[in-house]
Amino acid sequence: MNTTLYGFCNIALIAVRAAANHRSEMVTQLLFGEAFCITNSQHCAGWVKIKTQYDDYEGFIDIYQLSLLHPSIYEKYYLKKQYKIAHKELKIKDLKRNITFFAPFGSSLPVNDCGEMKLGNECFEIEDRIEAVDFSPALFKTLSFQFLNTPYLWGGRTIYGIDCSGFNQLIFKSLGIYLPRDASQQVSMGKNIDNMADIETADLAFFADKQGKITHTGMIWDKENIIHASGKVKLDKIDKTGIYSLEREEYTHTLKYIKRLI
Repeated sequence: MNTTLYGFCNIALIAVRAAANHRSEMVTQLLFGEAFCITNSQHCAGWVKIKTQYDDYEGFIDIYQLSLLHPSIYEKYYLKKQYKIAHKELKIKDLKRNITFFAPFGSSLPVNDCGEMKLGNECFEIEDRIEAVDFSPALFKTLSFQFLNTPYLWGGRTIYGIDCSGFNQLIFKSLGIYLPRDASQQVSMGKNIDNMADIETADLAFFADKQGKITHTGMIWDKENIIHASGKVKLDKIDKTGIYSLEREEYTHTLKYIKRLI
């Protein structure tokens, strides 16, 4: 018998923290509809330790933001990946509480044929149309362009604040392609592109410090430009040396690898 407890994010987002207190570092965020398993509910009063279903990231969430899922629902929708992805901010109606709120880009939506999410005692109505998408360079640019000028936020995964690897992950999630959470994990994915002349839109670029440690990442926009989160989401120049900041008029990141997943 499965005794594991499962939950999902039933609000716009939940901060996942490194330790069981509100002053602790935010390591990532759960977006509306994303699920998790509870790994330790007794660690600290008011907090539960979780592992995210999408990328196996561990951390703590406030117990007052906890909404439980039955194991059968977790398996039906999440383990079998029977959910849709929000490609823009969506209006959601919480039928249990009779309120409406907005779910962020990248939210997971296990909807039925009527456009409703029925997850245990929770029921939501998606008031916007959810469209299926197929990758194209133009679509990649349309999706990522929505994030321009989004402020950098360590652990962030939304248009209100995002970090570099979270930006990669979220765009690729919206395209139906899995990426792990951190740049140090993402760099192990895909095929190496060794010649800058061969880069294509949506290739991933990784940058290293003097010790060779991966410290930054972004996505190729075209042959000469990269879109990435550094201070804010922006377009900068890229060449075999690295990122040339248009604002600072100098190289800011040293190129290590370019990888292709699409």
